[in-house]
Amino acid sequence: MPGSFLHAASRTPRIDRSASPVRVLIAAAALLSAGCAPEPAEQSEASPAPRPVQVAEVRASEAVERIRLPGALRSRDRADLAFLHDGTLQDRLVGLGQRVAQGQALATLYNPALQPGVAAAEADVREARTRLEQLETDTRRQRTLVERNLISEDDLEQTRTRRDAARAALEQAQARLEQARAQLDDAALRAPFAGVVTRFAAEPGDFVRAGQVVMSVADPDELEVEVFVRPASAARLAESDPAGVVVQDQGIRLDATVREIGRAEPGRPVPLVVALDPADVSSVSPGAPVHVLLELAGEARPTVPLGAVIDPGTGYARLFRVDGDRAEEVSVQLGRLASGWVEIHGPLAPGDRVVVAGQAHLLDGEPVRVLP
Repeated sequence: MPGSFLHAASRTPRIDRSASPVRVLIAAAALLSAGCAPEPAEQSEASPAPRPVQVAEVRASEAVERIRLPGALRSRDRADLAFLHDGTLQDRLVGLGQRVAQGQALATLYNPALQPGVAAAEADVREARTRLEQLETDTRRQRTLVERNLISEDDLEQTRTRRDAARAALEQAQARLEQARAQLDDAALRAPFAGVVTRFAAEPGDFVRAGQVVMSVADPDELEVEVFVRPASAARLAESDPAGVVVQDQGIRLDATVREIGRAEPGRPVPLVVALDPADVSSVSPGAPVHVLLELAGEARPTVPLGAVIDPGTGYARLFRVDGDRAEEVSVQLGRLASGWVEIHGPLAPGDRVVVAGQAHLLDGEPVRVLP
């Protein structure tokens, strides 16, 4: 037994030497193949996936531009009245809101220099007339004496000269009297047109300067609105063009007409006067806040949703137009805005598709996938 044990322990295992090189080569090839195999597809560089976006079609704006401007109704005929001379407001002959006729006396002024001026002028006229009458009589009497050869022709000619001078003096005195009476008449404040007294600026007993406003008068039967427009808009309007006036307090719209168009000054808007139809004046009153509606003739331009424009307030506005399956960045200039759509000045045409959602990180030329 022990001998057999030793014999078994001393035996070495059999090795198939003819097969070992092949197996080694196969194993080496397997290792090399495993080490040099390409990386999985997810580890290799792949083309970027199209970015999902929403688009809208460019459309043409209306050929007529509608603008809305705030204003207030006022009377067409209105005046702030004042005296031409200094003095004390003696009496006020009308009440606030009272209707007055053209030429009606509204107030009187007390000036102690006006009444004596008329009296002095009247005295000068009487004196000049008396002197003229006396010289007329002398001229007739001397003409008779010349015919009788009792006085010379030179004496008659001197009398005639004094008579002509007296006639000129009378005319001057009458002119001074008319001036004095006109000044006295100016002490009565009169209505320049028929209307309503709208305001008092002085009370009886107040001292007022020449030209100081005493009261205001306006005609409520003809109303108008003054608004201001850009010079480019004013150039597209003409007198007698139709307009509309919306009364804010009443929520009604009235017909109106463009009456006057002012001239633009550098850096300032153009004043525009719009007159109401006289048939609608009875339903409103001066001072009411209104909006003036104007329609300007123009040309249709491409418009896009405002949400499609990137950086609209910086002066470098741009948007993305979808061309095929890629986004193309386009620089544009913005025009007027209406109902969420803005006019575009740039290389766009109605029917083009622009990105309205998903353009936050979009790049020029990047592939896109249009969402339904």
